[in-house]
Amino acid sequence: MKRFYLSDDPVQELPEGVLTHIYGADKPRFFATVSRLDGSLPFTEIAFLGVSFMFYFRAPDDDKAYAYLLKVTDNIDEAVHHDMLDILKEVAEWYPDARAFQADADRVEIGWLKPFSKHLNGFQILEHEDNGTCLLNFALGCQGFNDTNSALKFLEEGLGIERKLIYTGGLKINR
Repeated sequence: MKRFYLSDDPVQELPEGVLTHIYGADKPRFFATVSRLDGSLPFTEIAFLGVSFMFYFRAPDDDKAYAYLLKVTDNIDEAVHHDMLDILKEVAEWYPDARAFQADADRVEIGWLKPFSKHLNGFQILEHEDNGTCLLNFALGCQGFNDTNSALKFLEEGLGIERKLIYTGGLKINR
């Protein structure tokens, strides 16, 4: 049995911004969605509580590499956050290969967004090149902001993360 499956219902329309659903068949089982962060859905409209992970990918039919967002929409076996993050990294490696196979392409390009800080495992910030809005991916979800400063303020005030953990070692913002 395969570890991951693309699992779309051909009769049902996908929600706005969602490219596909993925089912993790082995324990811990889960359903996740894949969305391309190409600006079609403004970053400021994204708000999600749950395990998520961002990566770069140039699809076989695209000229440009885009950032993608994986979100666990149903953690069936209630796996802990760190286990799910590791699995989403596996999905991020598997998904481009699955897309390449569908397109009968030989080569795809993937890459990882830089972690925001070595002290904050799984935290990533993606800044939109055109309008300066950003998407913060944190331990248990992702949230869009009007600017990077608002995201940093949220880390400190909203999530209660110590200032020294946020600002130590320089900011690693993905663009």
